[in-house]
Amino acid sequence: MNPFLSKLLVAIARKRLQNKQANNPVSKKQIVPLVRRFQVEVSHGIKEYIFIIIGVFSAGFGLKG
Repeated sequence: MNPFLSKLLVAIARKRLQNKQANNPVSKKQIVPLVRRFQVEVSHGIKEYIFIIIGVFSAGFGLKG
């Protein structure tokens, strides 16, 4: 994965965990599952948008499912 995106996902996960746990420090064991889940959600979202765009273009050309 792109280093920029992985740093962004880690920052998002860390911020969410810090909001939940105000006093306790955040460990890597807590961050890793969240980052992996965000990674899966982002990849699924991208795939969904691609398939929607393909469907719109195929409908525009009159192709059937």
